[in-house]
Amino acid sequence: MSHPNTYRLFLSQRSPFARRVRLALKRLDLPVEEQVIDVFGDHPEFLKLNPLGMVPALRTPEGMALYDSSAILETLDDLGAGIWPRDRMLRQHVRQASTLVTGMIQATVAFFQESSMHEAPSAFWIRDHFETIKRARERILGSPLELFVMDQALTQAGWDLAVAKDYLDLRMKELALPEDHALVELIMRLAILDPEFEKSKPRL
Repeated sequence: MSHPNTYRLFLSQRSPFARRVRLALKRLDLPVEEQVIDVFGDHPEFLKLNPLGMVPALRTPEGMALYDSSAILETLDDLGAGIWPRDRMLRQHVRQASTLVTGMIQATVAFFQESSMHEAPSAFWIRDHFETIKRARERILGSPLELFVMDQALTQAGWDLAVAKDYLDLRMKELALPEDHALVELIMRLAILDPEFEKSKPRL
């Protein structure tokens, strides 16, 4: 039976967007029950919570339905969880870095879906997604370190980049983030200090 103060998170184990929320909830030490689902299956409770049928979806202890990983993180920040830096300018820059990384993740998801889940994949869309990932990857690798790491701790953009690294390794090795790059090396070294990061790693 659910505790009245517990969050309920619907997720897919391979979804990078669900993973970023899962990591945030654990990192913030919020009580959460996880429900792993097949997004292509029939899940009335999940669809009632999120009619879009996409993970993650979160039910708050008050019964509020939240969906879209960025919207969920914004709500947690509104509750004082400290997702984003307090300084206004730094917050804007870290949010922008996070948006860049999650945009790259979304393009990777779209690339995988187009290339692997269609009988006749579109060469145009495959090329478009590939080039989007490539451009975002180059921009990220050239970004200032402090957007991803502050005081030897990962910012939300840093956690997003660690999630992106694992997802690219899983779905698109030809554009995998280089492990010997200073930013990537530091991000992953800090991420693995959290046991939940390894526990939530996507696997085929």
